[in-house]
Amino acid sequence: MRYQIPDLPSAHVRRPRLLAVLGRSETLPLVVVSAPAGTGKTTLVAEWVRCSGSASSTGWVSLEDGDTDLWAHLLASLDRLGVPVEREVGRTDGTAPDHRDWLLGLATRLARAPRRLTIVLDGYELASLDVAHDLDFVLRHSLGRLRLVVVGRVDPVLPLYRYRLEDQLVEVRVSDLAFDDDEAAELLTRLAVHLSPSAVRDLNDRTKGWVAGLRFAGRALVDRPDAEERVAEVVSQTHDINEYLVGEVLDAHPPQVRRLMLDTCVPDVLCAGLAEELGGPRAPHLLADLARANAFIEEVPGQPGSYRYYPFFRDLLRAQLAYESPRARTKLHRRTARWLRLRGHAVESLIQLARLGAWDSLAIQLVEDRLTGRLLVEGPGSALAELAGRLPSELVRPEVVAARAAVALAAGDHLRCAEELAGLPRQPSTETEATSPLWQTVRMLDAVRASRHDGVDAANAAVDAADAVLRPDPVRALPPAGAEMRALVLLSKGVARLRRGDLEPARQALAGASRTGTAAQHPGFRAECLAYQSVVEAWQGRLSRARAGAEEAISLAGRTEAPGVARSPVLVARLALARIALDRYDLRASQEQVTAVRVGVDHAEDGVSLCLGESVSAGLQAASGHPVAALARLETASARLSALDSWLAEGLRVEAARVLLSAAKPQAAVHELAAVTSTPHADRSLVLAQAQAEQGDASAARLSLAQVEETALAPADQVSRLLAQVATELRTSAPDRARGTLDRALRLASREQLRRPFHEAAPAVRQLIASEPRLLAEQPWFAGPGPRAATKVSASPSTAEPVRPEVLERLTPRELEVLGHLEALLSTDEIAEKMFVSVNTVRTHVRSILRKLGVNRRNAAVRRAREIGILGS
Repeated sequence: MRYQIPDLPSAHVRRPRLLAVLGRSETLPLVVVSAPAGTGKTTLVAEWVRCSGSASSTGWVSLEDGDTDLWAHLLASLDRLGVPVEREVGRTDGTAPDHRDWLLGLATRLARAPRRLTIVLDGYELASLDVAHDLDFVLRHSLGRLRLVVVGRVDPVLPLYRYRLEDQLVEVRVSDLAFDDDEAAELLTRLAVHLSPSAVRDLNDRTKGWVAGLRFAGRALVDRPDAEERVAEVVSQTHDINEYLVGEVLDAHPPQVRRLMLDTCVPDVLCAGLAEELGGPRAPHLLADLARANAFIEEVPGQPGSYRYYPFFRDLLRAQLAYESPRARTKLHRRTARWLRLRGHAVESLIQLARLGAWDSLAIQLVEDRLTGRLLVEGPGSALAELAGRLPSELVRPEVVAARAAVALAAGDHLRCAEELAGLPRQPSTETEATSPLWQTVRMLDAVRASRHDGVDAANAAVDAADAVLRPDPVRALPPAGAEMRALVLLSKGVARLRRGDLEPARQALAGASRTGTAAQHPGFRAECLAYQSVVEAWQGRLSRARAGAEEAISLAGRTEAPGVARSPVLVARLALARIALDRYDLRASQEQVTAVRVGVDHAEDGVSLCLGESVSAGLQAASGHPVAALARLETASARLSALDSWLAEGLRVEAARVLLSAAKPQAAVHELAAVTSTPHADRSLVLAQAQAEQGDASAARLSLAQVEETALAPADQVSRLLAQVATELRTSAPDRARGTLDRALRLASREQLRRPFHEAAPAVRQLIASEPRLLAEQPWFAGPGPRAATKVSASPSTAEPVRPEVLERLTPRELEVLGHLEALLSTDEIAEKMFVSVNTVRTHVRSILRKLGVNRRNAAVRRAREIGILGS
């Protein structure tokens, strides 16, 4: 059988793309097929020889371990092809004249052969420079009548670079031999294994197209009803694959190389420094040799000098290491973790500790390196969140508790976060401990949680406490890894100040957050900063800047599936756009934005979203001629907000007073404003002044205006102040002054096209506007979209022009799968059994689905999903 062309195996898959590559060697002297064991090298070449019709002119030599006399086999093969050549006698070294003459004679015999001959050397590792030199001489002097095909696990030491330069070489490498998904599917089908395309792709990815691995996996999966589910584990757990890799690959190397492989299998990527740390100073050179020897290791693309084992071989090495040297395995993981940590590879370092199950060490490192900030910014789908999410619930070390709290907060579970934090001491025991990484982490987590879910006073207290320990200090510099924590505190400070009505401090804090550290580069985090900034800008009347920020926030949020700590930047940004459109009296645009996020407003857990959504909705109802419905909405929303957000709640009362004033009920407006006591509320005094003037009490109106310092007002309030002054001047029989003041108000409002204050002004002011066509003619912007749109917008979303609602956050593939089971009316236990997961995991998915769809029941989630097109009707 040594000189026979091998038969093709059963279940053979024909490979036209590779046959075409080999076919390009018709006039070339050299073909090299170099790849690891089990990649189908011999089968491919045998198929090519048979299909090309050149079997009669091809000599096949199958060499085995221990074969050292290549020339004897090569000459025997030539003899079988009709070119007998006597073996030289008394061969000395490669420079002996008689040897060179013999080689020249051999080349001459080949050059005179009646046909072109092919010799396949299968399984011979050509490592001798003397033999390689002789073969090269014969190839170059046989005038193209000999083609040599070298099939092996390593490259022959022939001068391949010279053949490449002269385009005299065809090469087939391991990447070429790897099965693509179609070839893998055909092979599995021939093995009587029937998998879905996605399962085939998964299996082929795990084996990297390694044909032996696919064959072994196919044998393990045949006739199994759970074949689809077993794909994920079959490669690493199939005994045949492991035996093959140990026998044909690992144990085929010298002991020192075998030891190197085991010592360097712990990390996923071996850069030069790490390879030396684990395998000694010669490790980089040995790894390069292994890569050239096709030992299931490759150089990482784009990272010169870095290597990685094929995943299935790496898993085998790790299992073998754990079996042979468990103590060495522990030391290698910890050395790798330490090396990676010192060089800033945080996630990779923690992965090493997780593989050891060193959960205390993982949590300590997570907290000491201030990575909880990064965890929150990157969100629940990040690698950090996945690692920290595996921390056992029974561990009570403070760092573990803090890490679990961070995971809960990243997932939007603020109640569980609060429960975890409640298990820690209320205060640090010393001043030094107060600025430790642990307490910085605890303060930061509490600030982020409280800023959105606690009462406004508690939220600002938590923010101030975190700000104190994470504020930049020229003496005690904050480590770079703490920048994300600082950014989160600034974001939380902005939200807390906004809820308290401190708009300018809120804007400054949010702007600072969007510029701090690497957090500012994360789309989800920056989206939330910009969304809340746009709210502040909108409330201050800087509508153009607010609109630009809100639109950028929506664009950024669309770039990430997991917006990190931002639970709803799109909701907040769209509500800001709705407010901007309403202030410009573009009622249709405002209605469209509110309708798009109506579900989110109805289930909003933060006061800012609720206040914005309900105030804009009420404004649209009032503008559409339904003031009673608007007042009822504002009353309900104010009651919901009063317990946690008094400033926002009273802001809704001011909105209600504005509606009453516009409806010619100034006395009711004054009564409504009597309940507003919080500061600052400049617009309270401005609406009150208009109402008092409308009642004919000019002196009271002047007193109310005197309480508002004009220089400190935002643009929107400056316009409102001028309109209140117009109302007062009309009541004091100064119409000329009133016209002049109205002209000033129109010019000031034109900068931002602020129309709403004029449409909702006191009746006397609106009457003056209607009677002064000259003033309006000088301000063409005032006609705008408002009056035209007003007649088209309904006060009720149900009768407005339909706008397709959005999902606030995209559902993950697993959540979509759970949603499909909910539609089929399966119970939690049935879903868990069908998906092969725990009941708790299903419940977590269900909670996330309800939150993302903005509903609180399963059947409502199904209806909502059908409405937005996730499920079929």
